[in-house]
Amino acid sequence: MALVTDLITALNQAAADAAANGGDATSKANAAKTANDTTPSCMEGLNKLDEARTAALTAHDNAGEAKGIWDALNQLSVLAIIGNTPTANQMADATTKRDNAQQSAHDADTAIDLADPKVIADHDACLLSGLIQPVLDCVTNGIITAKNATEKVTSPLDSTVGKLDAIIKAMIHAAAAQNPTQGNSCNEGVQFLADAAQLITDQTGAAQLIKLNGCVSELQTAAPGNSLIASGQAAQTAAQTILDKAHNALFDTGATDILATWRKRIVCTMGTATINVHVTDESGDDFGDDNAKGAKIEILNFPFSSLLPELTLPVGVADEHGRVPIPSVPLAPVPLPLPTGTPPIPPSLPTPDFAMLQFTASHPGTSATGVTPKGVNHLGIINGGVTVEINIPASSPTS
Repeated sequence: MALVTDLITALNQAAADAAANGGDATSKANAAKTANDTTPSCMEGLNKLDEARTAALTAHDNAGEAKGIWDALNQLSVLAIIGNTPTANQMADATTKRDNAQQSAHDADTAIDLADPKVIADHDACLLSGLIQPVLDCVTNGIITAKNATEKVTSPLDSTVGKLDAIIKAMIHAAAAQNPTQGNSCNEGVQFLADAAQLITDQTGAAQLIKLNGCVSELQTAAPGNSLIASGQAAQTAAQTILDKAHNALFDTGATDILATWRKRIVCTMGTATINVHVTDESGDDFGDDNAKGAKIEILNFPFSSLLPELTLPVGVADEHGRVPIPSVPLAPVPLPLPTGTPPIPPSLPTPDFAMLQFTASHPGTSATGVTPKGVNHLGIINGGVTVEINIPASSPTS
């Protein structure tokens, strides 16, 4: 029975080795599925799978050895040699061990087959990520850049940080609140508009949307299903929307604050002069006698009286001879230089170096009035000195 005992011992060992190696192969196959592949080789998963295959081959060798030993025991059982014949229980146990060894090898193969597609897919994805990583980085950085350039902008007004369109609107409002002076070329208000225009230009360049769009397009070609594509497109759209809102607000020539800013500047740039007015009667002499004192002279400036609510026009009151010097009469705008980059003036606010002054004289002692128009430029009355005669074509005022 020594031979039978030795064979059974060897079979048990082969079956145990098959179980150990098969289990090792299964564990390594499972580990291969969860391996973290890293560039540039991306071989972590495949290496684990190769280790699993090596262990599986060993398990198959063990199972083959177990079968060979079982064949030998079975031959002894058939020959029934006295003293070297395994019992029925021994053969049953040997058969179980043989089958278990084969099952261990089979289980190892199954684990490897199940792991193989994922391991290969992970390997390919890793290699692809290595190739497109610069593009991924470009899109990621582009998203950050676009957001920072349009949503995290420092306001020139108070250094707060916010969205560009909101800051531009605040700058436009601040422009309208300025009271320009000729000492600064009347540019205090429009300087805010010029600064706003420059800020939009700067932030448009800083947003680098053309670059972001190019990187997104490259990613669409290299990895059409990558989720970063949608993120990049959304960031591009959001940034462009803010830039468009800022631009539209600044170049809205019908906006209340834009119009107010330019109207104030026009008023500021208008030349002024002291105009001497002489009110006469129908004969061309001094208007009336002592009772004529108090003739009222009102002035309109065309086209600016109707265009500029901010324009203040003086009123003169004549002496008993119908004479009065009226100071600070607005003339036409002086052509003063604008800051570089100032948005265009609204077309509804022309600034010709010409205006028509209309002088209207009236007196409480008569219902008649006299009107005299005078063309002016920013220097004064055109071809007319500084004296305006207004004739009231009616009888002299009564006492």
